[in-house]
Amino acid sequence: MKKIDLIFLTLIVILTLAYGCWAISATRDYRDLILDQKKEAAQAEQDLGLARTRLLKLKKALGDLQEDMKQLTSYLSPDQRRGALFQEMDSLIREAGLTLVNLQPGQTGNVDLYRKKNMQIICKGRILPILELIRNLESLEAPLVLDKVRIIPLESEKQYRLLINGGLIHLSEEAD
Repeated sequence: MKKIDLIFLTLIVILTLAYGCWAISATRDYRDLILDQKKEAAQAEQDLGLARTRLLKLKKALGDLQEDMKQLTSYLSPDQRRGALFQEMDSLIREAGLTLVNLQPGQTGNVDLYRKKNMQIICKGRILPILELIRNLESLEAPLVLDKVRIIPLESEKQYRLLINGGLIHLSEEAD
């Protein structure tokens, strides 16, 4: 009987030691995995910090460029400003997904101390993009005046024609 007890006791000790070695090995592997993940997280955090720094520098550079552009734009003649405005309006119309039918400059007229270069814009499309375009035109930084805005339903389903009469204003003493 003692021999059997000794064999079972030896077997239990061997199994306990084997399980302990396996547990220690698994714990080491898990610890190594956690350490690797911590290193990767630290590197990602460092990269994120560098990216934020670069983004701040780029935003500052963009702000400086925008200020320079505003200053350069102020040196433009009214005709040059009008051309830039036409390009910006054309871009807004395209971004809204509308079809530009006509964008035409009109006659120059005097309004109090200002001169007004009249223009007419005609485009067509769905109603929501048309309303978005009107809002965007009204929020332009250019001295643009929208005198008359008409939205006319077309025979085709859900299509509308937008007619805008307006003008670009500038001081009377500026040359045309």
